[in-house]
Amino acid sequence: MTRPLGAAGLVDAVRAVVPERIRKRLEGGNPAEAWTWEAADGATTVTTDGGERVRVVHRATGAEVADLSCSCLLAPKCLHLLAVATSLPAEGSTGGGAATDATAAPPPPPPERPMAPEAPPATLDAGQRSALSATLRSARAVLAAGAVGVGATAVDDLQRAVHACRATALYRPARSGQRVLTGLADLRAARPQFELAQLAEDLRELLWTTERLARGAGRTSDVGTGRRQYEPAGTLRLHGIACEPVAASTGHGGTSTLLVDGAGELYTVSDVRPGGAARARATYEAAAQIGGATLPHRELARHGLFVQNATRSADGRLGMGEGVRAVRAGRSSFDDPPIARRFAEPVARQLQRPDPTGLLFLTVTLLGAGGLGSDAEGNGNVLVAAVEGLRNPVRLVAPTDHQEFAFVDNLRLLSRAPALRVRLVARPAGRRRTLAVLAIAPAPDDPRLRLPDDFGGRVSLGYDVLRGAHVDGLQPHVLEVTLPDDDALDPLAPFRRRVERVVLGGRHTLPGAAAPLVEREAAQLRSLHLGGGAELLTALFRARLAREPEVLSTEWLRAATWVDAVGTSLATTDWGA
Repeated sequence: MTRPLGAAGLVDAVRAVVPERIRKRLEGGNPAEAWTWEAADGATTVTTDGGERVRVVHRATGAEVADLSCSCLLAPKCLHLLAVATSLPAEGSTGGGAATDATAAPPPPPPERPMAPEAPPATLDAGQRSALSATLRSARAVLAAGAVGVGATAVDDLQRAVHACRATALYRPARSGQRVLTGLADLRAARPQFELAQLAEDLRELLWTTERLARGAGRTSDVGTGRRQYEPAGTLRLHGIACEPVAASTGHGGTSTLLVDGAGELYTVSDVRPGGAARARATYEAAAQIGGATLPHRELARHGLFVQNATRSADGRLGMGEGVRAVRAGRSSFDDPPIARRFAEPVARQLQRPDPTGLLFLTVTLLGAGGLGSDAEGNGNVLVAAVEGLRNPVRLVAPTDHQEFAFVDNLRLLSRAPALRVRLVARPAGRRRTLAVLAIAPAPDDPRLRLPDDFGGRVSLGYDVLRGAHVDGLQPHVLEVTLPDDDALDPLAPFRRRVERVVLGGRHTLPGAAAPLVEREAAQLRSLHLGGGAELLTALFRARLAREPEVLSTEWLRAATWVDAVGTSLATTDWGA
């Protein structure tokens, strides 16, 4: 049969989402050439040897990423989508074989750091399999009932299952299950830190890992580890950057201090234990002990360390074991070469850097307060800023609005300082053109941000409190700004709300009377060339009728995984760099 065309850049876009280990599996040949291809109703369905189905919507200009969908749980980060996309003839070519032009599938750029090898398959004993079965059953029951309607029995079942996972060394399911329990408790107690989006993410993580492990497809990374593994890092000269509060949904709290070495590699020194946000606030002034050097986190962020026999985990955590020796170094400054080089690095390159901390070092001009959707309240909780190196303005938000921390108050004050230029340390917040800001410092060419000497030239926004006297020319009221309409578009918003509502209210949020609305939402996704999402939304709506909780769970997990993957792709690529 004649295969549908692939749009220019289709293979590049799919490869950008698929992990390196999966891309390598195509080096020995493309299995899609032997799969079954069938065309009907304006689309081609490709059935793999394992029964997975990839659907390609026909388009005169060539299929785009959003026109491809796969029935497997890994989509869109799966081998099946990549194999099919690579097999489509490029627009303007003839025939039905694999794409052959030189621009169809260029090799990916080499990463700046070696990719971690794929974890080996997990081997489970009878006790672990029993714990997984109980966890999966209870998690599905929670989803079917919804966080609002779930009964005490189902919560108790999940609690026992989490204990069983912990007792049988299933660390990752135990941690994600505990986060789900904490989210349910926060909702029942009407605590301000409850976030529906976070509960949805925690439940997705729990279902994802338990399902993979239960069906024998899991890896040791799905099992998790009880303790971090540390590798030697030699002798280091570290420069302090800022402190980040940690208030995890597991009930742990503390402080993580960010540092950088002479080569620009980022490190963290963390003190996180049970205690929540209150403990996080207290640890800012508490001593951090590293190899004999003792100084509060607040001071560590403004000074530095000389460390001998240093060790480092994969996520940048600095080890504190025997043999590590450290002494306090002098004061650090954002003008120190290792930090200054980070700010001088082009934004586009920073966005592509495979850094485990995900931090960005940017120089911005504050424009005022504003935002999108529910954030557009003009209360200063969301800042709008122009970023050097980006065409489009971005939103600056607090990583958390927990009342123990100073993020929100500091952002409100800064919203009264239009045209103020600052340097900031932030990370993508998972939404389109949105950054969660951790720290700011005066820009070299704008002296209006005047910080006290004990601030050390930077503000850890979660802890340090800005005053009106710190900013010259502060306006008496918040300056409200509006982002352009094209920035306001979030094509996934209706689908994301639908996914999150199932977490909140279970299958009852998908009544038969909602069919016309669901169809309009699906049609909107198709109009935006997100046909795969439209199919998943329709399948999720149909799953409400199934008696078995696993049917709803499977379709919800597919939908939630797609929203997360496509949303992350949009959030990390649509910066206008």
